[in-house]
Parts: sequence; structure tokens; C-alpha cells
Amino acid sequence: MLALQAQSLQDARQILINTTVDGVLSILFAVMIIVVIADASRVWYGLIRGRKEPEMSEAPWEESHLDSEGNEIERETVGTR
Repeated sequence: MLALQAQSLQDARQILINTTVDGVLSILFAVMIIVVIADASRVWYGLIRGRKEPEMSEAPWEESHLDSEGNEIERETVGTR
């Protein structure tokens, strides 16, 4: 036990504070992980049961106006001749 190894009262206080901070942060991170897993489970359950449609956020495809060097590609407009 670290508290028994303290040489002075100040060392004991610092060990107690450090241990408390470690414990609080560990609990906070564990709760955050549980919240993320619970929310992901809720979303997947809704998708699997068919109660919710998947939300797509991908942008539609657009042709690039740049070549591999980053220079603009000049294109002829169709039907201008």
C-alpha cells in the first residue's frame, strides 16, 4: 500500500490526492465508454429490427477539375462547335 510508504504527512496527502484523481478519472472514462457502447447498441438494434432507416451522410460524386499535379483541367464544353 502506497500510503504506508509515505515519509511525511505532506507525502501522505499528495498520495491521497493522486489516488483520488486517478479513481475519479477512471470512473469518468468507464462511464463514457459505457455511454458510447449503449448508444451504438441502441442504433444497431433499431437498424436490425427495421425501425430506423440508416442515415447516409456521404456527398454525391463529383468529377474533379484538377489533374494529379493539382493543375486545372481544361475541358471542352459539349455542343459548342
